[in-house]
Amino acid sequence: MRLWAYFLLSAGAALAQVIYAVRTREQFASIMIYLVSSKTAVVVLLNLSISVALLVGSAIRAVFLGELRPTEVENLVEKLKYYLVDFIFILGFFHVSLEMQSYGFVALQLALRVFHWLAQHRLQVFEQVHPTSTWPIVKLSLLLLALLLSDLATLKYIQDSSSTSSSFFSSFITLSSSGPLILLYFQFEQSLLLFLSIYLLLKLSIYILDYRLESGFNQKELFSPIIDLIYECLKLLSSIRFALTVYLRDQMPLFLLRETLTLAMNVSSKFQSLLKYIYLSKNIDERFEDASEEDLSSCEDCIICRESIEEGKRLPCGHVFHKHCLKSWIAHQQVCPLCR
Repeated sequence: MRLWAYFLLSAGAALAQVIYAVRTREQFASIMIYLVSSKTAVVVLLNLSISVALLVGSAIRAVFLGELRPTEVENLVEKLKYYLVDFIFILGFFHVSLEMQSYGFVALQLALRVFHWLAQHRLQVFEQVHPTSTWPIVKLSLLLLALLLSDLATLKYIQDSSSTSSSFFSSFITLSSSGPLILLYFQFEQSLLLFLSIYLLLKLSIYILDYRLESGFNQKELFSPIIDLIYECLKLLSSIRFALTVYLRDQMPLFLLRETLTLAMNVSSKFQSLLKYIYLSKNIDERFEDASEEDLSSCEDCIICRESIEEGKRLPCGHVFHKHCLKSWIAHQQVCPLCR
């Protein structure tokens, strides 16, 4: 209701500006010049476009995601705070003032980024608590496909606007991008959103396989960390590539140093965890002995899946778990769930 009230007020202000322009000017050309040159008219029309974008975004959210959970709203607000602060800092670094086209890029990327964040958080919720029906999964799949197509179209549009004749993938390798740095920054950010769309679609595919198969997806614990590692590597390479592009323009991209170091540490951590998982999962029968009848009778339910244990593996600390539960656990942690 408040959103509709905001839209109606914005539409009324815009209509008042148009009526004023028509009454004070006789020719159509002079009316249009006033609407695009007057600071008051530009602010009013920009405010109207923001209200329309919010209405459209709210409708898309209602169709694909429904009501947002309190944790989703809180997570979204926190990410928006950091993003806006970083973006203002980057504008100061490039010493640029945004034009109308750049405002459009900012608004479009911000809208896409919000829906990427919401889709990512909703997928995490699904992985923790299965939805009662398949319809929410179908809607999330359609949203991610729409985001993927939007990312591709937006990236192509930014490339055309920055006058780069080469494709994204060739310019990514050769570092031969041309055009204003601010547009190259938009291209860099849009490439990260594209990688996130592909990453979420792959994660959702694994989730659907694990959810639909009667015995679950046996290779989930292997493929999930591999996809995580590839995604982090792509983000790291994109960050390094953009930093080198800026450096070759005789500017020192210090603002990318923190993000690049964080990504490098994430890649190292995920790579080490993947190696540990592969080693432990291949040697799980040799490293951990089968639980005896005495162990099974004295232990309670499996702490990982909360189900009774008819057969399982006994850790050196004496705790017993299902073999498949233990494999899924060591994909994320390499310590006993009860002893950590």
